Amino acid sequence: MRKTGKNINCLYCGKLFYIPQWRINNGGKYCSKACLYASQRGNVKNTGENNPNYGNGHPEGHKRITKYGYIEIKDSNFINTSNKYDKFVLEHRKIMSEYLNRPLKEYEHVHHINYIKTDNFLDNLYLCSSISEHTKITSSLHKLVNILLTKNILYFNKEDGKYYINENYL
Repeated sequence: MRKTGKNINCLYCGKLFYIPQWRINNGGKYCSKACLYASQRGNVKNTGENNPNYGNGHPEGHKRITKYGYIEIKDSNFINTSNKYDKFVLEHRKIMSEYLNRPLKEYEHVHHINYIKTDNFLDNLYLCSSISEHTKITSSLHKLVNILLTKNILYFNKEDGKYYINENYL
């Protein structure tokens, strides 16, 4: 079946999109419902000079927390960036790389010894040669916790959903 619509620019965001003939006949001028609703509310598109980060983005050294709880830092000159577009790198990988004075290999992983993902001091970081080694490290802790639970040194409180050390073993 032959397409009878055409490519037009969204009146709100300017994006070029294909619109079928039936939408043209019904007044379709927007690429999405979000653009339609935003234009109806009178919102100004947050692009170009209307964007507060226009021209600079985040400055060098800016830190943010990833959705997984790790710290990322903006460093445009760093080789191992997690995102080639905005130049943010995981801080623990950057610290380990600078300590070793070489870029980390893609398969190398940096383990947080105390399991606090934002504690990026060098003495809390351990370089794993592979994901397999990192998995063995985390498995060893889980086995240790299992032993402590079996010996009643640790216990789980179902009322508050937390693990505790048994007072008799302190």
